[in-house]
This record gives sequence, C-alpha cells and structure tokens, in this order.
Amino acid sequence: MEIRKVGISEIRPAAHNPRKDLQPTDQEYRQIEASIEGYGLVEPLIWNKRTKNLVGGHQRFKILVRKGYKEIEVSVVDLDLEREKALSIALNKVQGKWNMDKLSVLVDELTKIPDFNIESIGFSPSEISQLFDRYLEPKDADDFDFEGALNSIKEPVTKKGDLIELGSHRILCDDSSNPENLKLLLADQQVSLLNTDFPYNVDYYGGNRPHAKGRPKKSRQWERIYSDNMQQDEYEAWMRKVLEGVKAHLKPGVAIYIWQGHRQIPPTYQILLELGFHISSIVCWLKESAAISYGDYSFRTEHALYGWLEGASHYFAGKPGECNVWEVKRDLTKNYQHPTQKPVELAQRAISNSSQRKDIVLDTFLGSGSSLIAAESLDRYCYGLEIDSRYCDVIVKRYIAYVGKDKVPSDLVKRYMKED
Repeated sequence: MEIRKVGISEIRPAAHNPRKDLQPTDQEYRQIEASIEGYGLVEPLIWNKRTKNLVGGHQRFKILVRKGYKEIEVSVVDLDLEREKALSIALNKVQGKWNMDKLSVLVDELTKIPDFNIESIGFSPSEISQLFDRYLEPKDADDFDFEGALNSIKEPVTKKGDLIELGSHRILCDDSSNPENLKLLLADQQVSLLNTDFPYNVDYYGGNRPHAKGRPKKSRQWERIYSDNMQQDEYEAWMRKVLEGVKAHLKPGVAIYIWQGHRQIPPTYQILLELGFHISSIVCWLKESAAISYGDYSFRTEHALYGWLEGASHYFAGKPGECNVWEVKRDLTKNYQHPTQKPVELAQRAISNSSQRKDIVLDTFLGSGSSLIAAESLDRYCYGLEIDSRYCDVIVKRYIAYVGKDKVPSDLVKRYMKED
C-alpha cells in the first residue's frame, strides 16, 4: 500500500460518489469535524492516481478543504474508472448514508459489465434487486391499441404449440392444464414467482353477460374465453390440475398471486391449502371507477390470493406495512382486448415485491400480456402460456412496440408486423 501526501489541487471529488453529501448543519458532518479536530486525520483518504478522483473520504475531504489544508495524506490506488466505481460503493457500504438516485444508477452501470461480481461491492443480489425496484423507475407502461391489433388479425401467425422467444421471455401457445406444456415452456428453469389471472368462469361470451339482450349496440363483443363456462365441479377440477402442474415447478417459499372472480375465491383458496400453499393475504385492486355489472351492485374491486408454497421462508421486498389495497387505474377502455384485463402496474407491484432481478415469473394465462410487459420493465423474465393464437399474436406485437423493432430479431418482426 502506498501512502503519500498529495496537494489539494490534485484531488478531484468523484462525480459518481454515491454517498449523501453532508452539510455543515448535519449532525454527522459535525461529528466528523470534531473527530478531525480532536485526533487529526487518523485514516488516510483513498485517491486514484489514474483518474485523479477521490475514491473514499469525500466528507473528510470537504471538511479539510474548508479548514484550509493544502496537502492531504492519501492511500494511493491505480484503477480504471469501472473498478474505481465498484470500490467507491464497497467503501461506503458499511458506513454513511446513500444518495439513492446516484447509487442505483451507478450499480446499474456496474451490473451490465460482463462477469462483474456484484458481491465485490458489498451488496447481496437481493439487496441490489430491492435497490433497483425502489429507486430506478421502471419503464413506463405502454399505451398499446389492443383492440385495434386484435381486430387487424385475419389469420393468426401463431399456431397452437408454437414456442415463441421474445428476448429473455418465452410464450407457449397451448393449454396450461397440460403438465407437459409447462415442462416444454420452462425447460427445467426454476420459477421464482407465479402471477396469473384465472378465467373467472362467468361465461363472458354467453347469454348472461356481454351478449345479453338489451345490451348497447356499441358494446364490445368479447371472444369466447377458454375454460370460462364450466359446471362448478368441472371448473374446480380443471383449476386443481393447473395448480398441480405449476406446483411441480416451484420450490418451497415461492410466492403466488392468483387473481380470481369473487365467486371463485373460496374454492381457489381451499385448493391451494390442500396443495400445500400458505395464503397470507387477499390483495384488493381498487379501480378509479366501477365496471358495468348486471347484478344489483357494480364492482369497483378485483382480488388476488397472495401466499407462497410452504416449506421455506419466502422473499418479500415490499415496503414495511404495505397495504393490501392497491389503487391502480384501469387501462383505457379503448385498449381493452380482454374482459378481465389487468393494467401493467398491478403486475409490476407483485413482481417487484416478490421476485428479484433476472428471476422467472410464470403466468399460466397470459391474456393481454401485462405480466410480460411488467417483467420486461423490471428486468425479470416472463414465461407465459396463452391458448388463444390471436392473443399470442397481439402479445408479440405489444412486446415489439414496447421495446422497439431494433431490439427484436428481424425475422420475428417480419412475421408479426407485416400488416403494420
């Protein structure tokens, strides 16, 4: 280790320093100042001779300059800029308060370096994931014209059985109740979160719902929803089969968010308990306005069962005391392509609270693709099943519109965007 005195003019405070900049009125600033006055500079500052940047000791440097020092004793390192940034974070990990915006941007840069060891800066992968989710704003949700895209499809490009890769995401156009389809989709990959929206079994296509007599002429004509018009015992058996297939790919402690219609909450709850899941809470989506209903009361809420597979501790990165009522605006009516469509923000909340960066999020009923867009915005990987070929086409179009054509293989763009 080289220790030497360096002139103040040769030392440049690093612009990327992620520590909070203390002011003379701050208690911690006064404590550092009192320590220097009482004991002198007992620990040298760290200075990078290659970049001339100060790596460690920014608060002490600020005080020493204010006190009129001309030279300062430093510990000299010789690092490139990227290694300097990593050392800066590691030095500040054990003490000092962070400028969270600077820290999150800095760590994001470092994690994009090939073969970079994130633990070398003193953070665990889960801490990094929480840092990004809390302080790096996810890319805004899209304003994709779902209905327009759906109506433009004369003959779907996607065929049943197709496995589509979109960057790090995968879509299988097939039946989620078939365990072999889950095996094909996941290819031995480990699922870290289940976030899905079961068909509510309310027959949106049938005579008691949107096609009812007296319905306004301009009302949307929903396509028939798979498994949405069963006898109750048949529906429950089918739902159990789906969940049994999913469970085979979950480790104990993996979280689940299962959206359901209010009538199906009790049987879903019971099936999950029988399969070994712990149900911790019911998440309530509170919309800004009620949906049209054919019952006595219009519904302004939808609900998800939240829990995890028993047998191990679960991961949760939500804010302390986070409320189970999520006030989130619905998608614009013109953008609805599915009667129980969920906004991206709902999926973002579940994903950021219960998974880490690079984790696989499974959605067994991908529908409009909100889980996939949410996963993309939060640096997760969505593996999804969707049985309807037309919806699969729209999900692909939505993804391409979201990330940009230049981020997608040209052959995929040509196949799915030829009409655009």
